Amino acid sequence: MQMPMRPSLGSGRAKRESFSKQVSRIDGLAEAGGVGGERWASIIIEFFLCVVWFAGGLCVFHYEEDMHLVTAMYVQAQMLTTIGYGDVTVQTKDSTKIFLALYALVTLFVVATLVVRAIQKMADA
Repeated sequence: MQMPMRPSLGSGRAKRESFSKQVSRIDGLAEAGGVGGERWASIIIEFFLCVVWFAGGLCVFHYEEDMHLVTAMYVQAQMLTTIGYGDVTVQTKDSTKIFLALYALVTLFVVATLVVRAIQKMADA
């Protein structure tokens, strides 16, 4: 009994040429600003800084106010969206109240700046 022959997938050289054409097309887009490395790098850096900023606030609420991490995230979500239900508040330390006031102001400026930059990047695309 003979084994069926596998269909030919083409020569290795043709595959390499096809792959190199695709890579050069992507490189061309990157140089033209389409998929660009600088653009993605700035987006990744901004995202990382936002995560660090958010984590810093979580740490302060968790360690200074003895809030559970989920509760701290809930308080931050209220603050960032400016909803402020008032069911969970910062109550034990004046220093944390001052921190929260400054943190809220800076966070609103940061979020506003990121939204404006995202809109500008979409408009430029």
